[in-house]
Amino acid sequence: MLKITRTTPCPITFQKFNPANYEKVATGGTVDFYWRLVNDDAEVEGVIVGRNTRSYVAVGWRPSGTPSSCKKFPDDLHNGRGRIHPMDCMDVIVGAVHSDSSSYRVGDYYTRDRSTPQPDSFYGGASDLTAAFGWYENGATHIMFRKRASKADGTKAYGDHDFAGTMDCIWAHGRCVCAFVARSVTQLKTGPN
Repeated sequence: MLKITRTTPCPITFQKFNPANYEKVATGGTVDFYWRLVNDDAEVEGVIVGRNTRSYVAVGWRPSGTPSSCKKFPDDLHNGRGRIHPMDCMDVIVGAVHSDSSSYRVGDYYTRDRSTPQPDSFYGGASDLTAAFGWYENGATHIMFRKRASKADGTKAYGDHDFAGTMDCIWAHGRCVCAFVARSVTQLKTGPN
């Protein structure tokens, strides 16, 4: 996981984010995912935008048609049978921004099943993030990241899917600001009239 403060040099900044320069995965919810290939298609640059949240935002992907046997690593803990769940075998980026945008955390995770995503290192892999940046602006949390689009040596590491071809995508976010409503109780009645 990367934990970066504004004083850490980073090749990407929010000033460079123009949604018109990215492909958009419209989720129909409160999270949008923008992406483009950069550096001669060697890296994917993604921007996760979570509206009305000051908590984490996340996006994940895997190649479409991934078989349920993907759940069998690193040990044969699962039988790998049955239908694959939307959260199974996902390469996931999770990020959060401090409320004043002074610091942020971005991590490269993997979820082999419906359990909590774990850092790639948990499954014997390594983070493929090459840059990350986070900020809060106009009621939205933004996480911008760069990650290798594929393994340079062509090998397949646990927790990493190439960013190519047709992919299944998931997204998530923490609590919405809009979800909290405070009301005072003016009358509480117990027992019979």
